[in-house]
Amino acid sequence: MFDQRSGRHVSFPPVDTITHGLAGALLGRAAVSDNAGGAVAVAAVAAMCPDLDAFLVPGSWFHLSDTMGYLRYHRGVTHSFLLAPLLAAALAGIALPVLRRSRYFRLWTLALLAVLSHILLDWITSYGTMFLAPLSWKRYSLDWVFILDPFFTGILAVSGLAAFLWRRRGAARPISAAGLAALALYIGMCAVLHGRAVQTARRILGHGEIAALPQPFSPFRWMLLADRGSDIEAAYVDLGPSAPIRAVSSTAAPPASIGEAIRRLGVAYSAPSTARILHFATNRGATVVASARRFPDVRSWYAFARFPVASAEPLEGRGWRVTMTDLRFRGPWRATAFQYEALFSEDGRELESGFVREFSWGSPRRRRREGRARRTS
Repeated sequence: MFDQRSGRHVSFPPVDTITHGLAGALLGRAAVSDNAGGAVAVAAVAAMCPDLDAFLVPGSWFHLSDTMGYLRYHRGVTHSFLLAPLLAAALAGIALPVLRRSRYFRLWTLALLAVLSHILLDWITSYGTMFLAPLSWKRYSLDWVFILDPFFTGILAVSGLAAFLWRRRGAARPISAAGLAALALYIGMCAVLHGRAVQTARRILGHGEIAALPQPFSPFRWMLLADRGSDIEAAYVDLGPSAPIRAVSSTAAPPASIGEAIRRLGVAYSAPSTARILHFATNRGATVVASARRFPDVRSWYAFARFPVASAEPLEGRGWRVTMTDLRFRGPWRATAFQYEALFSEDGRELESGFVREFSWGSPRRRRREGRARRTS
C-alpha cells in the first residue's frame, strides 16, 4: 500500500499476525479443560506478541513505513527461542491480576507454548527467522509454506469456529485438538512437496545452491532456484496433477488489476517438463555494484537478501544507478518486493537510495521510491 500523504510505502503484517492468533487460541483451548476463556485469551495474545517487533525497535519508535528497519529487525529478538521464556514470563505476569483464579506457572506455560508456536510457524516460511538472537543474527527458513496461505489460515479459522459453536456440548477441546492435528498434517504435506520441489530443481537446474520456495494460493506451486555465484537460474513450476503444460510467458503484458493477477496465477506455473528457465546475472564482482555496497543501507539490504541480483545503468553525466532484487520476492511477471536502488556519482558519492515500488499492473514504468536522498555539492 502506498501512503499518498507521506509518500512512503506502508507494509502491514496483520493477516499473518491474526493467523498466529488463531493458532494460539486453538492451542489454548486444546490445552485446558477449565477456565477455557482465559486460556484462549492468554494463548492468542502470546501467539501474536512476537510481531510487536514490527512496531518497536530498541531505543526508538519504529513505524511500518520504515521498510529498511523492517528488514533489519523483524523476526529478531522477539522471535528468539532463547528469549521466549522471558517474553512468556512477562505476559503471564500481565495476565495474572486479570485471571486471578489461574496460577502463574500455568499462565507462563500457556504463554510459552503460544510464543514457541509463533516462532515455529514463522520458521516454515521463506522470510527468515533469527531464532537464536541475540547470540546469532543468522536467519533460518524451511521454505515449506508461503507467508500468507489461505489453506493454512482456513484450517485454523474453521476449527476455531467449530470449537466455538459446539462449546456447550463439550466438544470444543477435541475439535481444537483435531484442528491442530489437521494443521500439522497440512504442514507435513507441504514439507513433502518441498522435498519433491528441491529434487525437481536439482534435475532441471543442475548444480549450485539449490532452493525451492513456496508460492501463493497453492501448495503445489514453487519457485525453483540455483545460485552459482556469477548467475542464478530460476523456474516457476506446478507439481500438481493438473499443472498446465506451458505457463504464461514472463514477457507477457502485466495484468491490469489485482483480480486478473490472481486469476492468471493458475497458468503462471507450468509442469516441470515444460518449465521456462530464467537466467539472472548477479554482478557480484562488478565494480559499480561493489561501490554501491559501501553504503550502509545497501549492506543491510544484502545482509537480508538471500538470492540477490543487481543491474547497473549509467546516469547521463552523473554516475550510476544500481538496482538490487532479491529473487525470493520476484513473481512470475517480474513484480517484486523489497527491491532497492542506489544512485551515486562518478567519484562514488551516494546521491540517493531507497526502495523501489513497481506495480504488477498498469504502466510497467510506474515507480515510487521510498528512502532518503543524499545531496552533495
